Amino acid sequence: MSNSYQRNTICRQCINRKFDSAVGLLCGYTGSKPDFSDHCQFFESDQVVAAKSVILAKPNSRRAKTAMLMVSLVMFINLIKITSLFFQYQLLAMVKAGEAVTEKMAASNDIRQLIVDLLFILIFLISAVTFIMWFRRAYFNMHKRIRSGNFTEGWAAGSWFVPVLCFFRPFQIMREMWRESASLLVLRADNMSFMKSRYLLGIWWTFWILASFVGSIADKLSNDNQTIDQWMDYTLATMILAFLYIPLSLITLKVISVYNQMESALAESDEIVPANASEKVTEPVEIAV
Repeated sequence: MSNSYQRNTICRQCINRKFDSAVGLLCGYTGSKPDFSDHCQFFESDQVVAAKSVILAKPNSRRAKTAMLMVSLVMFINLIKITSLFFQYQLLAMVKAGEAVTEKMAASNDIRQLIVDLLFILIFLISAVTFIMWFRRAYFNMHKRIRSGNFTEGWAAGSWFVPVLCFFRPFQIMREMWRESASLLVLRADNMSFMKSRYLLGIWWTFWILASFVGSIADKLSNDNQTIDQWMDYTLATMILAFLYIPLSLITLKVISVYNQMESALAESDEIVPANASEKVTEPVEIAV
């Protein structure tokens, strides 16, 4: 066992430990990385960490994989939707130019577009449900691994449906989950590999806001599509929205994947609870960060 590993193990049990996102574990007295040999003169045991810790986190990997599968299907159906909308836009352009368009061509377009739209709505709704189920479980697990969160667990699901709040609260929760989980990995295993991946969250939420904005424009245009020009504007806006869903889906897949790796790493360092733990431990003690 290396001296570095031994020092970090001791420091993680010290109440004077500090954490810096750039360098990792620091001594609260010296402000530098631990460099003692066998004994630290500043060591003071953190009783919360020293106590037997029972982690009540629940498995979340299956939910992550299900959410990723559905997000992948959303991306796939949007590729189909873009193609279908392109054909519709061409058909509308032909009508505007005065070219001959038969009833069969128009009916075929309407049926195709209806099928694609229904498939998209179905897949998107299932994807939203599976993502929120994963998201809520991840926030629940974070609550079990640290003393408390900034919000109650219910907000991980409910914040998506509250007007105005839905534009920032889910992002705040995701950012908190990422920060706390990455920091906990540093404290437990000196693993800093996830600290630099927080930039993903800003990109993810930017695309989500853009998609929401374009979606609201498309919804408004759908109520005014009485003329060919209005139909063309609506089709174009919907096509742009479908295009935005492609990078949004890709970055969402990355976010879920990376956070699932964090959760898996944390699960490996969680206290293994015996089957009769409830008989031995009357009140679980959570690991402090």
